[in-house]
Amino acid sequence: MVQYHHICNWNMRRERQISFPINMTMNCGAVFSYSSQDLLDQSVEIASLSNAIYPHPWWACMGAVTEDVIENSWTRVEAKEAFNNAFNVSLSRTIDTAAWLSQANYVFRCLSIVFDFEYYVFLADITFQLNIPKTTGDPPMGFLFLCPAEDFRTGPSSFAWPACPAYWSLNPSGVDRLSMEEATQLGFPPLEIVTTATGLSWDASVYDGLRQFHRAKGFDPDSQGIARHLGHHLYQLSVPADVPAVDDVDDKLSCSGEDDLDTEGEDWAPGGEYASEFPTLHEEIPWEFKSIMGMKLLLILLLGLSWVYEHI
Repeated sequence: MVQYHHICNWNMRRERQISFPINMTMNCGAVFSYSSQDLLDQSVEIASLSNAIYPHPWWACMGAVTEDVIENSWTRVEAKEAFNNAFNVSLSRTIDTAAWLSQANYVFRCLSIVFDFEYYVFLADITFQLNIPKTTGDPPMGFLFLCPAEDFRTGPSSFAWPACPAYWSLNPSGVDRLSMEEATQLGFPPLEIVTTATGLSWDASVYDGLRQFHRAKGFDPDSQGIARHLGHHLYQLSVPADVPAVDDVDDKLSCSGEDDLDTEGEDWAPGGEYASEFPTLHEEIPWEFKSIMGMKLLLILLLGLSWVYEHI
């Protein structure tokens, strides 16, 4: 199953670059309805991994610089090295797309989504980039201070620009912060911030293939059973469900956006505590098979009656 999800991820996906406003909070691994080239805040988030915890972010530099982390966890860079350079906090995908592929049909079923699947985008990578433009003349003596990368975090897997991501100072301790006006007057360039993201999408043929594959493995493709079996974090709806509540308790909670189960580190394999959630092959017998069996039984009965008639 893992190999099939891997093939769908790397061989059947479509990548697209997405821009979004600097004041927007982003959830790693979230799925959006994104049908145009507009900003991401003009789209709708349909599901997210609210229980998934993203590892610690960090600053990276486009060029070679000497970075010093001071006592308050801010990073200090000399102005002459910061000029004409770029620094970024890049949240590369660590939440495997298999978490989405294993339960995408479940989310689509809950929201009654039946077409335009290629417009639903998995948010894979987020980059918060701080650009320092090149200025004419020699840079003034001073320092650039970058906030702790953890300041970008707003939740377990959500991130946004902090109120003060960076500032200029003439003091190596960074105690005296220069305002933007003061920094400009002294010859420091403005701080430019840009946010971008990479989105992944799949078309209807991929989701249909996943449906058939999951069913062949003995799982209900419209449930989160396969995700639990593989130990993935569970997606929760970000918008109200469109379908009526179902009989299964777990699906009822999930479709209403109230399923807070976190499967990491637990044994979800069939036969354990949650074995009743996993359908076995003999529990779902197609009606065509039942019809064929009925016809065979009827033929056997007729042949038996014919043999009895011939021997009377």
